[in-house]
Amino acid sequence: MQGRNQNIVSLSEKLSAFKEKLQVRKKKLERGRTAAFPSMNEYLEEWNQIAISGLDIIKPILMDHLENLITEFDRYIPDRNEASQWWVTNPFLAMVDNLAEDVAGLQEEFIDLHHDQFHRQLFSSASLGEFWTPVKKEKPIIGNEALAFLLPFATTYLIAMTFCTLIS
Repeated sequence: MQGRNQNIVSLSEKLSAFKEKLQVRKKKLERGRTAAFPSMNEYLEEWNQIAISGLDIIKPILMDHLENLITEFDRYIPDRNEASQWWVTNPFLAMVDNLAEDVAGLQEEFIDLHHDQFHRQLFSSASLGEFWTPVKKEKPIIGNEALAFLLPFATTYLIAMTFCTLIS
């Protein structure tokens, strides 16, 4: 999850996918399907009858562990309300009604941006950060709102890279 052009949106998407995969594995395990656990699956195939009763013994422990993982991810990294900020990730598909009305000038700048062919083309080829940074210069209200949403660093990657550059 670390690397260039990572932001809170891409991190949230990856974490949501990972949590869903944990749920799928838990459901498979409930049904006695162990293919998602290659080492355990290999062991069970090798030991046939003995392992089947062993699975019955460890299955509740594994299911509890998967549930605890899901709970801990939810506790430490809660889902953000991204529905209200959907326009940041899809400014040319969103509608003006998706934006907050309490920020003066936001909807007006959104309309200008929405009809700007240059920015539409830039959006199709740039990362979110590369897109919103120059937009902020021309349309400061909408640019500030978008960057405030994207700003929380998903990782310490940029800080670590800067530190490494300074000490080398």
